[in-house]
Amino acid sequence: MLDLDNKQRLTVAKAAMSLTTGDWSELFCLTDCEDYPEEYRNFMNDVYYQNDGLKQSCINAIDTILNSNPENIEHIWEISSLSNKVKRLDSNLYDTIERYIDGEHQKNVSSPVLEHENENIYNALADAELLIEQRGPEFAYDRMHNAVHSFMREVCDNHAISYEDNHGITKLLKEINAHLKVIPADGRNDTVFGMLRSANSILDGTNYLRNHHSLAHPTETLLNSTDALFAINLAKSIISYVDGLLEK
Repeated sequence: MLDLDNKQRLTVAKAAMSLTTGDWSELFCLTDCEDYPEEYRNFMNDVYYQNDGLKQSCINAIDTILNSNPENIEHIWEISSLSNKVKRLDSNLYDTIERYIDGEHQKNVSSPVLEHENENIYNALADAELLIEQRGPEFAYDRMHNAVHSFMREVCDNHAISYEDNHGITKLLKEINAHLKVIPADGRNDTVFGMLRSANSILDGTNYLRNHHSLAHPTETLLNSTDALFAINLAKSIISYVDGLLEK
């Protein structure tokens, strides 16, 4: 469920100021709020005549519709002129609602339940999930990167794998791979394990993206949501596989 905050609702209300009386009648019908114009009989006059009170009237109407059921955003979004107006006012909000409507959140690989976990890992994963849901993957990338780094260190600590404090995730994974190579395979597929060894090049790419295209450092070019989600899903898959190969 997508629950818009007050600022986001205000943006939707501003966009709704361009709707016609017919649009509002359709929207009230679709959202089971047909009594609204009767309770606020001046509302349709504000819409028709574009009165000075129109902005506040639209704010009240959008609040009523979304308070009735947050999922009513789907009906609001069916009015194409409104969604296009939101896009012009706030492209990030537009992308957030589009992802929700299209079920984009379902394309995200769920955060794994890890054996090798501490509070830092848990918090970073939880933050990433929340940011993906509320703001989009591009805003979650840095937290996911932090979770991977913390996870790799936790694995090394739990299995007496030596590393330096300044080691990044690629060097940590190299040490973990060396440790895995000398323990019994226990049915491990060598081809898949070889893919893990090759994953260092993927993680090297995640380092670059984190440093140049995430909120970790000032930048004007955040990853777009599709690229960020792809990188996050790769990172989650890597830590899930490593975690499955090792037990505390």
